[in-house]
Amino acid sequence: MSARIERAREQLLTRTGLDWSDKYPTVIAALANVRANSVYLDGELCGIGDDGLPSFSQTQAASDGSRGMRLVYYVFDLLHLDGGDTARSRQRLKCSSAFAAGRLPP
Repeated sequence: MSARIERAREQLLTRTGLDWSDKYPTVIAALANVRANSVYLDGELCGIGDDGLPSFSQTQAASDGSRGMRLVYYVFDLLHLDGGDTARSRQRLKCSSAFAAGRLPP
């Protein structure tokens, strides 16, 4: 699932381009904390079981609209940052790692 942030508007997009932002308001709220003007992320939305591990059944239940499911959006790639394409940049890994750690490089 991709996450797009553009001018303070956050979206979660499926691989086929469907906007699922309304299905996951807690993830959208977390994305609102990203301090960048424009970001395009690639990641995976996972339900988390009581043991703290990713759980397919929890993910499926959350996708079916069940409330109270714990979800985590795991970011594994930072494709665009503030208008720059990081796909071919040597900074890509550095930016992706920094984003995952909760901070963006200057």
